Amino acid sequence: MQFNLPTTKEQMYQILNDLFYYYRVQREGFEEVDLIELNLARLEYTEKTEQELIERATTLLTAQNEREKKNYQNQIDAKIVELNKKIVLLEENAVKEIENINLMYKESIEKVKNQATKAGLINTSIVADKTAILEEGKNQKITLLSQEKDQKVSEILAEIESLTLQKQNAEEYFSQIYQKEIDAKVLELKDKEEQKKMEVFKYNNSLDEKEQRYANTIKESKCSLKLRFLDISSGEYTKDQLIDMGYYNDVMRCVAGYYDTLEPLLAYQDMLDEKKLCIYLEDFYETFVHSYRFNAIG
Repeated sequence: MQFNLPTTKEQMYQILNDLFYYYRVQREGFEEVDLIELNLARLEYTEKTEQELIERATTLLTAQNEREKKNYQNQIDAKIVELNKKIVLLEENAVKEIENINLMYKESIEKVKNQATKAGLINTSIVADKTAILEEGKNQKITLLSQEKDQKVSEILAEIESLTLQKQNAEEYFSQIYQKEIDAKVLELKDKEEQKKMEVFKYNNSLDEKEQRYANTIKESKCSLKLRFLDISSGEYTKDQLIDMGYYNDVMRCVAGYYDTLEPLLAYQDMLDEKKLCIYLEDFYETFVHSYRFNAIG
């Protein structure tokens, strides 16, 4: 049956109704039919280049890498802040301890002077000697305290310097890790692309087999169509008879004519909702849905 391909769903169903009536309802005298071979739509696969895979991997990993680098630097900053607090605390504690030492030795000197006054020795060398000894002890303690404090501060400053250097080298450090992650992601994407390529290959091969079987059916049908037509009763045609007459081929051409005007994803989603198509496509319905699904996710 000759017809123009539909551009709207209404036209599609009108043509499908016409095909149903033409092939399955009306009865006419036998006419030699030039059966058209089945031609199912193939899936296309375009292999991505190495550069495209690298760009894809870079896009997928950039945000993660930047986030990890920023967290790393923030952790270092937090450690440096805590170390600086330790230095301030050491300085404050040292000042307090020196004040306590000065106070303690001042009280000791006053005690020596009071005792010397009571003994009548305030103007003797004994007071001066004891005072000198106390002053020397005080100075030694203050010196030792300062040295210990300075040593701890130096150690903390060295740690801060090391952390600062780590932060400065973060770019290079994460750049190396980032490159390794990209390389790994590229290999992963290659595996997925190869898998997709094989799926498309297998699917297209299955269509080759279907078309070949259908072509063989056409050859056999042309030889026996006229004889079988003479035996057709007033009842409905069988599936084999409808195939021989070209009914299913016209139905598939009509449905594909409309859905090929839509975006693959929209066509696939719409086809899922149109259960009435099963009435016309019958066993070929699943093949059509699978084909448009593959195009939609490809």
